[in-house]
Formats: sequence, C-alpha cells, structure tokens
Amino acid sequence: FEATAGRYRKIYAIEKLTGNCLQRLTFDQAEQSEATEDGFQRIREVTGLTDVMDIVHKFLNRDVEHEQLRNTVREAEERLRQL
Repeated sequence: FEATAGRYRKIYAIEKLTGNCLQRLTFDQAEQSEATEDGFQRIREVTGLTDVMDIVHKFLNRDVEHEQLRNTVREAEERLRQL
C-alpha cells in the first residue's frame, strides 16, 4: 500500500508541475498576443488603415513611394532653377 501511495504522490506532483508550467505558458502567450494586438492598434491609428493587408502593402511599398517623392522634389527644384 505504501508503494502505491508513494507512486500516486509522485504522479500528483508531476501533474501539478505540468499544470503550473502549462498555465505559465498560456499566460505568457496571452501577454504576447495582447502586446501584438496593441502594436497593430497603434499602427492602425497612425496609418489610418484598418486592413492588415493594406498596412503590409504600405510598409512594403514605402521605399518606392519615398523614391517617387524624392524625384518629384528634384523635378520641382529644377523647375525653380529654370525660373
């Protein structure tokens, strides 16, 4: 009987530790998820975009847009010099 009770205590302790670990992992993942959602919310507010794909498209094309703006500035400066 003592051997069986000891085994049950060990199993209970292992299950308790496993449960605590899983609970901690779940809590950490929930915090990460909340932080990610907060970040997306800030991006939505700043960009004025709500669709994630629109945000991604804007991010990926920012270099092209920046280069187009630089070209426009150069052209405007050249026109000013000609005046």
